[in-house]
Amino acid sequence: MTRTPAIEQVLTPIDFAELFGSPPGDNGIGIALDARRVYATAVSDSGIDSKLYIGQFRDWIDEGDIPPTISQVVAPSTTVTSGDVIEWSVTATDDVAVASVSFYIDGELVATKVNAPWTHRVRAPSGASQIQLHVVARDYAVPSHETATDPITLIILPDPPPEVTLIEPDGSQILYRGQTVDVTAMVSDDLALTGVTLDADSLWSEQFLSEPYTGRFVIPADAPMSVEFRATAWDRAQSSTDSALVTISDAPLTTIVGTVTYNGMPRSAAQVQVLGVPPATTNGAGQFTIPNVTSLYSPVRVSASAHEGLTLLGGAATVIPVPNGTTNAGAIALQVVPSELVHIADTERYIDIELGDVDQDGVTDLVVLSDFYYSFPNPARIVRTSRHSVFALSTSPGPVSTPNRNVGFPAK
Repeated sequence: MTRTPAIEQVLTPIDFAELFGSPPGDNGIGIALDARRVYATAVSDSGIDSKLYIGQFRDWIDEGDIPPTISQVVAPSTTVTSGDVIEWSVTATDDVAVASVSFYIDGELVATKVNAPWTHRVRAPSGASQIQLHVVARDYAVPSHETATDPITLIILPDPPPEVTLIEPDGSQILYRGQTVDVTAMVSDDLALTGVTLDADSLWSEQFLSEPYTGRFVIPADAPMSVEFRATAWDRAQSSTDSALVTISDAPLTTIVGTVTYNGMPRSAAQVQVLGVPPATTNGAGQFTIPNVTSLYSPVRVSASAHEGLTLLGGAATVIPVPNGTTNAGAIALQVVPSELVHIADTERYIDIELGDVDQDGVTDLVVLSDFYYSFPNPARIVRTSRHSVFALSTSPGPVSTPNRNVGFPAK
């Protein structure tokens, strides 16, 4: 039987006398091999002649009656926990060569190695209280001689599943479409966790490999009337889940009403803005009505603005929304926006805005188109349209929940 040796290291120069019985004076300079042959190159002492030597592996023939010897068995502890990695190895020798070593669990072959080291690793199965291990070494004889070790019994202790508790939401509250929800779980395990998943039916899922186990989820507008939130934790062997069934409803709305004044008198044609809904315009009595404002987020800022020639007027009120009712913002008094901080050039085609530090925080403010939450560099030139008539002045781009000033421009 032919056996391909495992070459771990090749040294040069090559000892040709040992490998090929070559004549003196040839110096090995390289070696290569394939499954059947060894190829070596050499050069003469004079450096003029070069040669290629080709050698073939010998067949290992074991014609004796001596079986392999297993002199040492290194086995794991006799007690392991489900999911532990079991590693066992043997030291095997033979008068010619060891052909293979096979590893068995409960009499079933699990692995065969044909090269040393004779080591195998396997994970302790779950659901078993004990297993038996043994090893068989074989030589190259035909038929081969075998040597088997005595079985080793391993006691397998169960690995308790992780403990998981869904902290938030807990199922006692009603959540609303469009609401942002923090989903939080508390998880522990006696050995080690391999992962935690938070999910809300098929609407959202997020995986975690370490603490904190908290995810943020926005309930979509088409969410069903009930959603099951789950926290699932895995260890090496099994998993545990805790869940809460939460009722989903449409967010309660409110209608915001109030008046806008300037110098103590009702101000008509003022623009009144609440984040997330279209702006309203005051009537001749300075009154405004803004319907369909969500009451999820409290308090709500109501901003008013007007344009008196080239003078900017602005004011705001903060109110607590009344769900499914009417919220009175009271009277919003307009004041002049300081001209030394804001420069406005209002023409038929453009609105030019240049801001200073309106909120006096040391940062030059940005210009934000509050109708659509577009931000512009400072200074900004914006093409006038009948739709783009209200601007909020803010230190950051994006939706402006608490603008420092509101600026209104009549449509032209």
